[in-house]
Amino acid sequence: MDIITKCPICRKEHPVHLTREQGLRYGDYRAGKGHIQDLLPALSADDRERLITGICPECFASLGEEDDE
Repeated sequence: MDIITKCPICRKEHPVHLTREQGLRYGDYRAGKGHIQDLLPALSADDRERLITGICPECFASLGEEDDE
């Protein structure tokens, strides 16, 4: 299954592919039944960030650059 996220910064859509089991665990996360890093440890940090905030890796990196200035 693909969860389509939309970055609130660049407005681009990005899919996050989940297996059926991961989809069920994502449902648990959305229901407040645990931390995403514990429920979906096999996903990359970028994919978990997209599921939490929608922010894509490129925009997330630019946020860090702004903090450095």
